[in-house]
Order: sequence, then structure tokens, then C-alpha cells
Amino acid sequence: MTRTPMLTPQLEGLVSYIMEKEEILAQVQLPEIEDLPDYEQFLRVQDINIALSQQHLKIIPYRVLVHKVTGKELKLHLPVPDWTKTASDLTSVIDPDTGERILVPYEYSDYVTPEATEDNPNPEPVLTVIETKEKPYLVPTLKYLITIVENKKFLEAMELFTAQFIADEQAVNPDVFTKLPAL
Repeated sequence: MTRTPMLTPQLEGLVSYIMEKEEILAQVQLPEIEDLPDYEQFLRVQDINIALSQQHLKIIPYRVLVHKVTGKELKLHLPVPDWTKTASDLTSVIDPDTGERILVPYEYSDYVTPEATEDNPNPEPVLTVIETKEKPYLVPTLKYLITIVENKKFLEAMELFTAQFIADEQAVNPDVFTKLPAL
């Protein structure tokens, strides 16, 4: 006996769409590698381990090079910073439209003792703003991921979270994704 599904054109289109999907949770373009100008570089995420009850997140990204003309992929096992987060880890908030880290002004204050005067020979120290700097605003990483997923489709959230990971790593080391490791 043969069993043949009788799919409507609408369901057939949905099934075709499902079958054509690549098994990629996120793919974000990285800067070009100086020594390989013929290739575009991407950070791709296919594997994640989320154990929120244990307050643990492990994402396993890898770098992929795609030839600009042929589209052929090279998987060279280029190094990627560890992407393991726990409840105590903080991450910068990013703008969901641009993927850029959101910077906020921080005031740095200290107690400064004014100069003594005849009227006030022993002045009390006064809390004074010394300088103002813009820095990323940090929030708990796991709660931030939940918030992103809550407000976007999962794949959009993973792409945004991956862009944030890239921005944070480049803030620590601007060359992290642009240089090949020494052989």
C-alpha cells in the first residue's frame, strides 16, 4: 500500500520553505581579514546550550569565510573567544536597530576640600564631579538574552545577541576578528 499526502498549495509552500532552511541560529558579518581580502567573514552560531535553571549559557560560534565571487565556504577553525556566561556575567545593552553598544554618560565624583578662607578656615570636603565619560551600560547577560527573546523572534534575537557578543569582544581587542593567528 502506498501512502501519499494530499497537500494544499499553501501547505506545500510551507513545507518547501521549512525544508530549504539552513540550520543556522545566527550569522553576523565580521570585519574582513587583512590577509584574505577575497573573502567575507561571518560569525555563525549553530550550537547553544541554555540551562537557565543552572544560570548557565554556552554558545559555540565559529568563523566562516565565504569567497566573494564563488560563494565557496572555508572553515579554517579560526579562533573565537569563549562565549560562556553565568548569572554573574554582565553585558552591554545594544541598540536593536544598529547593533551598536549603547553608551551612557557616567559622572566620576570625588570629595574635594575647598581652600581655606578667613571666613571658613576648616572647610568640609564637598562631593564634586571630576569628569564625565561615556561608557556602555551593563546588565546581567542571561536576563538580557531572555528580554531579547521575549521581544523578538528567536532567530532575530540570536542575531542581535551575536552582534552584541562581537561588539563586546572588539571593545576589548579591536583586532580579535581581523587577524589570522600566527602559525
